[in-house]
Amino acid sequence: EMINFQFENDIEVLHIYQIFDFISFNDFSNKYSINKDILINKHDSFIDVNFNHISKILVKELVEFKKIFIEYFEIFVFPLMTKFIGVFTVNPYIDLDYHFTFNYTPTFKELFKSDIKTSFLHGKIDFEKNNIVIGVDEIDRNEVYKYFLPFTKYYQKLNLSTDYKFLSSIQKNPNHHYRFYFIGHSLDKSDEEYINEVFEFVLDPNLYGSSIIVTYRDLSSKEKLLQNLINLRGRNEITDLMKNETLIFLQNNSSKLIEKFTRQLPSNFIGSHIR
Repeated sequence: EMINFQFENDIEVLHIYQIFDFISFNDFSNKYSINKDILINKHDSFIDVNFNHISKILVKELVEFKKIFIEYFEIFVFPLMTKFIGVFTVNPYIDLDYHFTFNYTPTFKELFKSDIKTSFLHGKIDFEKNNIVIGVDEIDRNEVYKYFLPFTKYYQKLNLSTDYKFLSSIQKNPNHHYRFYFIGHSLDKSDEEYINEVFEFVLDPNLYGSSIIVTYRDLSSKEKLLQNLINLRGRNEITDLMKNETLIFLQNNSSKLIEKFTRQLPSNFIGSHIR
């Protein structure tokens, strides 16, 4: 049966549906038809869309994409990374206690020969396990919500058992000063959950003297990082935090940043690096 669809001229949606063979276009009739395999059939009548079947198809495609993505890293990225091993003769992060990364590669450990344990928040490249997290933050909660949970980051993190605990692994001590470094991170809304967790940690009224340092490449990147933080945390909070130097922006090659890393730190200092 040929059916006309109203997509508000969204040709991207139509194209995606055609790629996954959910619909097809008939040039002769100039109409779209639904693939009957994605419909629920009862008593010889199509009564609804089979979202369970559709989600299984898409999950399978996601798994296949992850395999290709991991293979790309193993073939191209890892060999390239080895060319930089030994370039950094001094480890500026030697005084840090924790390292968290949203990347999938052991770049920090390999380049700086660091003994600090890296927590891979979105999983790491491992062709056998295929446990990297690639997804969206949230989906609309509706009657088909449960079928598409596998495409959310939080579901994948829990299901794949990545290092999702994040700051819950750090025992808060009122006598300690905590400093968080965001290095090479976009501070985009896609990682809102983690960014908010860092800010709430630093703003804990039981802690005093803790801070967040955001590094940037150039003024253009600083502008974008600042915009993202204001969007996430609000103008008033970001303004107040910058005024009292709880939140500090430093260029990644500045002497001030190097000084922050290399100066003598108090014995009760705890540092964390997030990228």
